[in-house]
Amino acid sequence: TGPPKQLPIARVDLMNSAQLTGSAFELSPGDRTLHCLPCDFIAGKMMLVRAFALGLDMHFIDPQGGILDHLHTTDRFRFAAMVPMQLHRMLREDRERVERQFATILLGGGPVSDALIKDLEGLNTEVVHSYGSTETVTHVALRNLNGPKHSDQFHAIGQVHFGRDPRGCLVVYTPHLIMGQHVTNDLVELVDDTHFRWSGRYDNVI
Repeated sequence: TGPPKQLPIARVDLMNSAQLTGSAFELSPGDRTLHCLPCDFIAGKMMLVRAFALGLDMHFIDPQGGILDHLHTTDRFRFAAMVPMQLHRMLREDRERVERQFATILLGGGPVSDALIKDLEGLNTEVVHSYGSTETVTHVALRNLNGPKHSDQFHAIGQVHFGRDPRGCLVVYTPHLIMGQHVTNDLVELVDDTHFRWSGRYDNVI
């Protein structure tokens, strides 16, 4: 939606965001996690922060190329964050390895296609789609893409809650961050103050 801009984030916000993720996914010190994202962006940076803040056993691979190509078949991970294309490629390469090697995968960085959601049907690995931005210090809402908790609604995590502005765009209230309110350009259907369905970007309306 525009050129990247420098955005300073307070250390307390980084720590509070990491703790929020830890609570949402019930992560414990020593949990084996995979870092397969570039650190140029907030998602990759926050994986590093979570490792330090939560005491995770974090393993790093090159984000370029196929993830499975960089892993031993005996590797097991409690948690990993990746973009939809990375997961899509893994499922096409070896679906059974994905189930065997990953307990929970967090997806972010863009919308998830209907084709990928269909590929996730019956997958034993829990796959969760995140909603967030640099301003909200990554995810503030999640939705399960498969399994018994599968939903088309994002639900708030922690004490986060939502509203809408006159344009119909999502307003995010983040009491765990110094900046307690964030006005987005995301058009949403607001179910209640902790649930919404994403409809698209206001920027794309003609």
